[in-house]
Amino acid sequence: MMSSKSESPLHRIGLRICVIYGFALLAAILLIYTGLVHLGNTYGFLASILRFRLTGFELSKVLAIVLPFAHILVGVCLLTRFFFHESLIFTASMFTTYTFAQFSVMLRGMTIDCGCYGFDSHVISWFSAVQVCLLASGGWVAAFFNAKSGKRNVVK
Repeated sequence: MMSSKSESPLHRIGLRICVIYGFALLAAILLIYTGLVHLGNTYGFLASILRFRLTGFELSKVLAIVLPFAHILVGVCLLTRFFFHESLIFTASMFTTYTFAQFSVMLRGMTIDCGCYGFDSHVISWFSAVQVCLLASGGWVAAFFNAKSGKRNVVK
């Protein structure tokens, strides 16, 4: 029977890998899905961005065009592990930005649809903001664990 000290490093490495790749899979599915939904209705996505009242019209148009492609590209990179570490950081950064945007809306007393997963009247609430905050936190933890493992890019 092995002592708990000899099992601990292997257990931690296994847990790190589960956190890294578990988050990457979840984030990839979410990003690809939302990217495809927003790509299918760019004008609806533009309206969602404008409702936040955080950017001007011209920047909102650019975001409505670029973000769906960015979501799909980063999701594919997470699945294929191409630029894996950079994709983790970019994903965590996007979710952090979305967290601040949702908290900003709530602090300003606005009641709007987040436009996160399509256009199904998903009103921003503490629950939705915490969900995005947990995704951002998971992204930063996965990026930290991935950097600590010394494998910045898994594909060679």
